[in-house]
Amino acid sequence: MRLAAPAKLNLRLRVLGRRADEFHAIETLFLRLRLADMLTLEPGGEGIRLRVRSGPDDGGGSASPVPDGEGNLCWRAARLLYDELGREPSVEIGLEKRIPVAAGLGGGSSDAAAVLVGLNRALGAPLDRPAVLRLAGRLGSDVPFFAAETACALAWDRGQRLLPLAPPPSRPILVVMPGFGVSAADAYRWWGEDGGSAAAADLLPTPTRLAAWEVLEELAVNDLEPPVELRHPELAEIREALRAAGAAVAMLCGSGSCVAGVFRSEDERDAARSALATGRAATSGWKLVSTCTEGPPGS
Repeated sequence: MRLAAPAKLNLRLRVLGRRADEFHAIETLFLRLRLADMLTLEPGGEGIRLRVRSGPDDGGGSASPVPDGEGNLCWRAARLLYDELGREPSVEIGLEKRIPVAAGLGGGSSDAAAVLVGLNRALGAPLDRPAVLRLAGRLGSDVPFFAAETACALAWDRGQRLLPLAPPPSRPILVVMPGFGVSAADAYRWWGEDGGSAAAADLLPTPTRLAAWEVLEELAVNDLEPPVELRHPELAEIREALRAAGAAVAMLCGSGSCVAGVFRSEDERDAARSALATGRAATSGWKLVSTCTEGPPGS
């Protein structure tokens, strides 16, 4: 079985405060991207065997290597599923990384969700959808969104409370990857250290209006952007370069370190990529990846 594990963009990320368990409650709007890792699942054999290799789009978003054993979320997802079923683990997983690590694009979470959903299907779907989503919530905050297999959703709390939405029309995206990663734990800690005040849960537009880009462009915000940019001023420079190159929205991806520009046309995105590639990116080591959001054709 061959599966795609797509990246995501948090077009809106508000930090609502710290929970009693030390995790942070958030309100976020997820959009799925075409950029994706590729996985293969082959049930059988003894134990969980995981093979990891870098793909053509893995631009080195982090200096940290991707673990190929128990530290990998794919391995943990498979183990969790087999434990839930009361079966001995028996699968070989192949993972081709195209999404950079520690980049805010959700690659590890998406990989874990793909293993959960795909392996459950390969084993004859012994768990129903709610059970799979409950397991996803035990693996990480972004995993339920990917396991829900929706292209767009609002999420609250740690990401487990999901409201799937009709996606807006597909928009071109330019992702800029610096030569370093940022861990989510660091980003949220910095938010607290800088006196980050809990945002109020806003009264958002109706779901039908959330499918319109003129509305989404006004709602785009990331509360983690200021503390992360304070420690990594280069990320503010990337964001400003994307805006100068014509991006309708330019923002930190999740907790970083990637920065994404949302463009209104492929021509505008491609022109921006050319300008950055021959300008600041040529001397900075920035990596550029062109992709788009998932959604119907349109503007």
